[in-house]
Amino acid sequence: MGPGRRWPFLLLLVLSSTGLLSQPVATVTRNPACGLRPLMGEPVSSRIVGGQDALPGAWPWQVSVQYKQRNVQQHVCGGTIIAERWVLTAAHCFCDRMSNQFSWLVVIGLHQRSQFDAHARVLVVDRILQHKEFNRETLEHDVALLRLHNAIVYSPYVQPICLPHPHQQLTQLNPCYITGWGARETNGPSSDILQEAEVDLIPNKVCNRHDWYNGIITPRMRCAGFEAGLVDGCQGDSGGPLECFDHRDARFYLLGISSFGLQCGLPQKVGVYTRPGAYLDWIRLTQTTNRGVRLAPSPRTGYVLGLIAVRMLA
Repeated sequence: MGPGRRWPFLLLLVLSSTGLLSQPVATVTRNPACGLRPLMGEPVSSRIVGGQDALPGAWPWQVSVQYKQRNVQQHVCGGTIIAERWVLTAAHCFCDRMSNQFSWLVVIGLHQRSQFDAHARVLVVDRILQHKEFNRETLEHDVALLRLHNAIVYSPYVQPICLPHPHQQLTQLNPCYITGWGARETNGPSSDILQEAEVDLIPNKVCNRHDWYNGIITPRMRCAGFEAGLVDGCQGDSGGPLECFDHRDARFYLLGISSFGLQCGLPQKVGVYTRPGAYLDWIRLTQTTNRGVRLAPSPRTGYVLGLIAVRMLA
């Protein structure tokens, strides 16, 4: 998290021909305890360039999605707790890895990656459920649900975030933050301690300008950051949350899933996030049916959108 950018960084049963409603129905029931930070007060705008170390327990829904191979666990992506057995993350995190879902782990309550404290727990992923229309080239529908083998036990350090609701006004959500263990600069090492940075939500019409992203941002995507750059996610932050505070009910809501960007922290090349609000029906249906497709191994190719490489830790 810093002056760099993240890389190979869900109807009521009424579906459109693409399998997704253009206007999501409020089918996800909010957990009455979601979006709360028991160890923290209400957020205060900080505007620290490049972000800063988060305090332990500051972001209790943030998880590290890790891949285990030959008894070595590697942080690959971030993710967000939305229910006792469910983590929301990015679909592209699983494109270039082996298909065995039992090699995937989720670490909850984590603050420092190199040193698990008493609040950190490692949970096995039972199923990986990518959106069936996920497109590797455009990163449209870059969303996935992880079903955990065992239910999460909540604590002051481990909590679910609230999902947005269809009629929520963005003007009511402030401040907004991005969090993760990603690199501080393009191609740099991952952060050991969880990082946090305040960002602005940027309208799609601005983000689609020819000198920004030149029309590739779809209605299911959202931009966040600053025109001048500097504050951004980077490699290893993919799948992590863009979280915004609603002062009316004093809760945090998940406004984005880190998806892609051009390098890290460049002017006008802000972070691009999948909008969870566009997938509320998909999330509910997936949780209800628990049906998923086992992932098949894929060739190790680069997934490129024009000049944009997705933000994923290789």
